Amino acid sequence: MSKVSVIVPVYNVEQYLPKCIESIQGQTEQDIEIILVNDGSTDGSGAVCDRYAEKDARIRVLHQANGGLSAARNAGIAAARADFLIFVDSDDYIDAQLVEKAYGAALANDADIVVYGYVKVFENGEISYVYDLPAQLEEGAFCLDAKPELLLMTPSACNKLFRKSLFKEIEFPLRAWYEDLYTIPKLYPKAAKIYCMRNFYPYKYLTRENSIMTSGNIEKTKADRISAVDSVLAFYKDVGLYPKNASELDWLYIYHGYFLPCREIMNFQGDTVSALKELHANLLQKLPSVVPKSNPYYASQLSKREKLIFSLLFKQQYTLLHLFVKANQLLKK
Repeated sequence: MSKVSVIVPVYNVEQYLPKCIESIQGQTEQDIEIILVNDGSTDGSGAVCDRYAEKDARIRVLHQANGGLSAARNAGIAAARADFLIFVDSDDYIDAQLVEKAYGAALANDADIVVYGYVKVFENGEISYVYDLPAQLEEGAFCLDAKPELLLMTPSACNKLFRKSLFKEIEFPLRAWYEDLYTIPKLYPKAAKIYCMRNFYPYKYLTRENSIMTSGNIEKTKADRISAVDSVLAFYKDVGLYPKNASELDWLYIYHGYFLPCREIMNFQGDTVSALKELHANLLQKLPSVVPKSNPYYASQLSKREKLIFSLLFKQQYTLLHLFVKANQLLKK
């Protein structure tokens, strides 16, 4: 049995897929299986998958009707034979030592999840953003009970190695955006240990113009963000873990259910003000007793510029907000 199953959901990425697959094939840890889930691609992606599988016995290809990213990941999890999983999106790629180092950290520390950083890159190779773990998380292995700051990590599925058993009774939600936000925070209480790797950025996240996350659907951005954070909050309340992790969960809701979608929507075309007002009303309804600036993570998690944006958003000073954002964009040019 392979040490790690690397799951790659594939949909209409013929141009990017070879680089993704080859970065996985080139891992210094070769005892892996590579599961390519062709999710009803209408371009040549399926043929690319089959071509690589013919030449590499470690590759298995699953062809299925289009069901979206979540359906493809769920199919990959069900098919995986290894005890550990890594997810790689099919337009992204990974450094050669990712599997070796993450798997080694899991074994050495008896960890169920291993977390590392990532780098956002444009198609020309230019780096746009480097993500490291929050400052509150030093290198080491922790459980959520002892380290609730684990909830401050990005909920991305792609910068983590997981023990497969964690996904028992937990699946990615079908046809939803922000499927990671729905799912990954719910795995933390199930993990006996989560190992945090600092100063390690093996995952390369490609930013391209026509990706889902750069498209401007105001309603779906608003509705799916709210649905995701509502789901996480309800989960922690159902299992009795909300009181102990209230500050972290409240911040997760404030940041992912209000601040991030507001920032995204401000860049879209259409009636953005109405959406911003709805997000504001939802935050006050779901967390009626919470004062965002009083949350202990407000000061440490936002930059000076972000605090100004947040302040204008929360005071609903949308005209000033748009002027400020526009002025900053012009200054960057």
